[in-house]
Amino acid sequence: MSEPVFRKSVVVALVGLALVSVTFAMLTGNMQPSAGRPESSQPDSYSTSAVGHAALVALLEELGHTVHQSRRQAMHVTDPGAVLVLLEPQPWDSEGLTQSLEDLTKTATRLVLVLPKWWAEEDPENPAWVSLVRWLPMERINDLLTSVGIEARVLRPARPPTAWTGGPDDAQPELSHPQLLTKADLQPVVSSSAGVLVGLKRLERYGNPLELVVVSDPDLISTHGLARGENALVAVDALTLLKDDSPLIIDETQHGHGLTSHLAAELLRFPLVIGLIHVVLTCLIVLWAGLARFGPPTPAPSRRPSGKRALIENTAQLLVGAGQHGFLLKRYFELTVNRVGAAFHLPAGLDEAERHRRLAAMARRRGLADDPLTLTQELRETSLIEVAGHREGEADSLPSGSGPRRSRRALALASRIHQWHEDMLHGS
Repeated sequence: MSEPVFRKSVVVALVGLALVSVTFAMLTGNMQPSAGRPESSQPDSYSTSAVGHAALVALLEELGHTVHQSRRQAMHVTDPGAVLVLLEPQPWDSEGLTQSLEDLTKTATRLVLVLPKWWAEEDPENPAWVSLVRWLPMERINDLLTSVGIEARVLRPARPPTAWTGGPDDAQPELSHPQLLTKADLQPVVSSSAGVLVGLKRLERYGNPLELVVVSDPDLISTHGLARGENALVAVDALTLLKDDSPLIIDETQHGHGLTSHLAAELLRFPLVIGLIHVVLTCLIVLWAGLARFGPPTPAPSRRPSGKRALIENTAQLLVGAGQHGFLLKRYFELTVNRVGAAFHLPAGLDEAERHRRLAAMARRRGLADDPLTLTQELRETSLIEVAGHREGEADSLPSGSGPRRSRRALALASRIHQWHEDMLHGS
């Protein structure tokens, strides 16, 4: 009888991990925000940032209007009488946006278009805010108007108008940097001597009648502008100008919040993707367990280390075991002093004492605790090496005493030499 593929402990661990993962997926899936509420800082109806329009949606709902935020482009087709609202469609992909607008206007009979104005950069510290905004090029906005059949040009006057006409109850919007329309084939709803803020046009698109309301400046309805002056009154009137009892459907596919109905795409989205990972891992484990063993057993790796690193470690162990701490430490000290001297371009012909004095002076100017003179003195005092009186090439010997004590003393001095080297070359 063959042995089991997996040990009992491995099987228990795999089953436990699977149960914990499934439980986590279920809990986090229930705590996830609904599919209709993505996080955003951009100028869309989900965003609470300064350029967002979530406050407008809340205001409309509080006033009793039915508002749907659509993440599927075909949603408004189910209610042909609904008012389709496009809030600042971003004009970067001109061809894609033109095609999208053509598809929308083929079925919509009533449309509110709020023109874009700002390009916003998300705040890296708070993804719900924006850290920087810039004006969009007016040429892109003019192309957007042309794609929906409006002949007009965008204007940004240097000074805001002093008076407005046509607003509900003669309401006066307050816009510090207005964006208006001139040379527009629109019926002015709210306008000034500088241009049109809200305009209305009735036209025919693809054989179907279309009522179109254009709001030229999104600051009228955005978070930072909605509460200024009488902007809220003008904004609600503009968005409900074509509305009777039908809902307002805000199309959010223009801002990248579209949802797909394909099963494959949904399986790759959290939390269903965790279940998919479980299925794949289960298949891999079953495949692994079912593989027949073939060929001779792989030989166990040799326990004897090999290579350059092993050679160095063995040599070091032999030297330490032979009590050659002094020899090693002296060579390390000499190499370190020579390396630092070369880094500071000291003359090659200097004798050892003069090199030590110059490097010691540099170390004192840097405020270092150690220098070659003090380190040499430490080596003399601890009798780890003898600097004076040694013949050339004679090996140093450590004082008598226990091996571990000498090793600790040598290691402490080596650490100080290394620290002095680092402070000289990389310190302040």
